[in-house]
Amino acid sequence: MAVVLTLNGSETGEGFLITPTAGTTFPGTLGLRTSESTHADATPKVVPGGAGVVPAQTQIAVTPVEHRIQIQATSASHSRNDTVLRVQLAGKVVASVKLTAIANPQIAFGGRFQARFALSVQSVAAPLVRTAPTDSGPRLPR
Repeated sequence: MAVVLTLNGSETGEGFLITPTAGTTFPGTLGLRTSESTHADATPKVVPGGAGVVPAQTQIAVTPVEHRIQIQATSASHSRNDTVLRVQLAGKVVASVKLTAIANPQIAFGGRFQARFALSVQSVAAPLVRTAPTDSGPRLPR
């Protein structure tokens, strides 16, 4: 039986989790389904040696309809993809995903940010009024 494993909706075979910061947790979503019409009970297990990762459930019913559980990082990774979460059926590994747990993520932004703000409430709340067809476009009432 083939088991399809997704992490936060992606089937790439690797992903990342964010470790708790200032009392806030950032769980990831692990999805499991079979590619056939079979049903089985699976066990998610984290291979020791990398980041601390804890699945919310230790047994998952795997069916053709994706079943989702939460997983959470408890400690940061030492290197990229140093943690492996395996899914076992009857003790046999049927799927796995490589994980990287990130502490204090930073987003580098070097572009431009553009926003448009209304200058007055009246101009936003007022309906647009079209004038004669020869005019260049909509006008706001005065």
